Amino acid sequence: MDTKQLETILALFEKSTVSEMELESETFKLKLKRNTEIHEVPVKPTIAQAPQPTTVVDTAHWVKAPLVGTYYHSANPDAKPYVEVGQSVKEGQVICLIEAMKVMNEIKADRSGVVQEIKAINGKMVEYNQALVRIGDAP
Repeated sequence: MDTKQLETILALFEKSTVSEMELESETFKLKLKRNTEIHEVPVKPTIAQAPQPTTVVDTAHWVKAPLVGTYYHSANPDAKPYVEVGQSVKEGQVICLIEAMKVMNEIKADRSGVVQEIKAINGKMVEYNQALVRIGDAP
């Protein structure tokens, strides 16, 4: 028996589910046996702990539209916006305008903090109680 034939036999034995195999011819005798002993290893029991939920308290506050109208981020098209994301604001500071019935209404920050998000789009209509500007705690 050559090496190639032996390798083929070993591969077949390895893939099979038989536990013992004997092969005999005039020139050789081959006996294969799987190690079927079961070794038990004591395992220290562990108590699975549920992951502790992390509570994230969002202290940010949305300034909402007090009326229906057109939102403007500045006094005129060429002017710089009243506020931008990342900017600090003080309570009472004008943050935008809402035009209703040809009257420009100043919308003021109802708390101090940092502008985190601006949802309203310049020149577009806003609804009553629609979220306009998100103000969060200063870092």
